[in-house]
Amino acid sequence: MNPALADLECALDRLEEALLSPEVAKEEAHLLPHFRECFDLACEAIRGELREEEAGSQPPLHYLRLAFQAGWLHEEEMWVAMYQDWRRSTASGIEDFDGFFRRLPHYLRAFERLGASLARFPACSGL
Repeated sequence: MNPALADLECALDRLEEALLSPEVAKEEAHLLPHFRECFDLACEAIRGELREEEAGSQPPLHYLRLAFQAGWLHEEEMWVAMYQDWRRSTASGIEDFDGFFRRLPHYLRAFERLGASLARFPACSGL
């Protein structure tokens, strides 16, 4: 099994737990690291399935494009929004945190669907 895929599953559990926790819900400082971790691991899992040798050699958008080509990802608008939120969260922060918070459960489900797709399809190379 792709190690990043196993790590992604654990990170998704932590993100879901944080979303369900009344003490943590809507706390930007707590949710953003969980979201960034899930996004980074999703890209790493895609890279691992593609068997690309150099970790981090390409930007995340490269791996998302390849995952769409492979049929592992659907819902392009959501993944573009997720990528934009990831970029904002790593740079200047997310200005509309309430909007981000409303999108986060949908992102969680998209991450889960990606994990299921990667687990279902055999690794391939040369896409």
